Amino acid sequence: MNDQTKTVMAGLLFLSWGGLVVAGMAPVEPFVTFIGSALVGLGVFHTTLTKPGDDK
Repeated sequence: MNDQTKTVMAGLLFLSWGGLVVAGMAPVEPFVTFIGSALVGLGVFHTTLTKPGDDK
């Protein structure tokens, strides 16, 4: 499985879970916690890809 396929599958799972939360079929708290964790992970990932001083 390539990275693009994994990204698409992760996006579909995330949207499905969000749909269940909006429909009231899943609890909100774990979903919000997951969003926060994902944003932190993306921030760490972005930080590790940039070199110091490249923000100019």
